Amino acid sequence: MLRMFLPIIVTWGGLFVVNGLAAQRALAVEEVAFIDLDSSRSQPNLHCVMATEAECVIHNEAEYQTLRRYIMGHHLCQDFTLPALDLARHTLLGKYTGGTGCTTEFLRTITRDDGSQTVTYVIDVVQIGGCEPLAMSMNWALVPKIPAEYRVEFTVREVLDLSGEQ
Repeated sequence: MLRMFLPIIVTWGGLFVVNGLAAQRALAVEEVAFIDLDSSRSQPNLHCVMATEAECVIHNEAEYQTLRRYIMGHHLCQDFTLPALDLARHTLLGKYTGGTGCTTEFLRTITRDDGSQTVTYVIDVVQIGGCEPLAMSMNWALVPKIPAEYRVEFTVREVLDLSGEQ
């Protein structure tokens, strides 16, 4: 007689029980605290670095130094140098976005899912009013070190709010 044993999987309180063996289920997606390096009011900041064609995931000093080629030629940036960052303990993320409106805001959320080994960086570009000036942002964020085997995904969502039209 051929006997087949199928695994029995029961979930209970966030715990997987498989054939009497328990394995802790991976924690849910968690929001990641980050340091905003995009504003000229932030210290340190990278407001003069604009890598318009790139999604940046910077893990080390050598990668960081390649950003020097993206320093803008604007007169306010002529004395700009890359600030020191602790890339042994952090990863630098950046994604160019732009929007028009009387006011444009860049709202950022970063989450980490250890189960799927994914970090997701969501940028909401909120464009308020029907004005035409272009606002740009590299959305630089310094996060706790991301393991090299993790995947980083960038998502940009445009939100148009004409209720505040000026």
